Amino acid sequence: MKIQAFTKYIDQPIVINKIQKAFPAILCGSALAGGVIDTLRTPKEKRSEKGTKNAIILSSTVLASLVGARGLKVGKKQIIKGLMPMQDTKQIIESHKKAIEEYLKKKPKISQAARDILNTKKEAAFSVKETDVLLKDLPKNADSKKLFNNIFSAEAQLTSKGLFEDMKRLPLYGAYAILGGLAGGLAADKVTGTASKKSTANKVKEAVYQYFANTFLCIMGAGAALAGLEKLESKGIVKNVTPAKKMATVIGGIVGVGVLFGSVAANVIGKKIVNPLFGQTESPENSKNIYSERRPEVLDLCIHVDDLATAGVYSGFRWIEAVMPACYLLAGYRAGIGHRNNKEKAQ
Repeated sequence: MKIQAFTKYIDQPIVINKIQKAFPAILCGSALAGGVIDTLRTPKEKRSEKGTKNAIILSSTVLASLVGARGLKVGKKQIIKGLMPMQDTKQIIESHKKAIEEYLKKKPKISQAARDILNTKKEAAFSVKETDVLLKDLPKNADSKKLFNNIFSAEAQLTSKGLFEDMKRLPLYGAYAILGGLAGGLAADKVTGTASKKSTANKVKEAVYQYFANTFLCIMGAGAALAGLEKLESKGIVKNVTPAKKMATVIGGIVGVGVLFGSVAANVIGKKIVNPLFGQTESPENSKNIYSERRPEVLDLCIHVDDLATAGVYSGFRWIEAVMPACYLLAGYRAGIGHRNNKEKAQ
């Protein structure tokens, strides 16, 4: 199977629409599986309490993520507008059919195999194999490009301008999940009778950490790094800037600004603002150690799949946004349990 054929196949608007419809079930299933596994790993004497907390935190995270992505309607009134671009299935199919019919009317010189595929799939998605045939057999001209931009997602170029323009939208996917996890964590403490100033402070600090270190500042770093690369390219200092080089630059910005600077910023907020609000004080030794609250760890890097997903969206892989809220499930959960990875453990 050709990679190009698969990436085109999965980026068909018809396929993306199916993924969007299936996503709530995928998100709920992922949360349920993760919650059950985590609960079963807990000692028997604490398993009931852990299971209750996990159920509340993950349910709240999933619900908030779905509201953020899909929006919230009460009756006919739209209370919250969804972040995820959604298209009506009938409109997608009609656009797909119209594009194919207009292309065939021009009587292009294409193979019989390609012609048969277009004729039989006017109202349905192409398979990976059929996509591969179209990519190989259709001529590389303006008509074919117009067709591809309709039956597959239109090509896009990753730019710093594009990243910064969507700063109003994409980081909010993470914000919904993290706030949902935080709310669920606070509720779980109340239900299980384990609420305390310390556990609440830990949850607030982890929510701040997840948003700054693993969400918002990562996109800022990616955009800033890409802007710098574009500047060097315009001055002729850097030549032959390929998509691979752009992605490498984005990853560098994510790690440099998000993981490193973001973690420092989040820890400073935790120390200087959150701790005093909850009456917490630090020893002189800890006050000098910026990572005494929370240090970056390997799993934090895994959470940054959401930032790579953001870059993927701008690179032309539209299907990624359909599953983007799942990337923030762990971030929301960690906010809900008040994850700490130093001496002060989550409560």
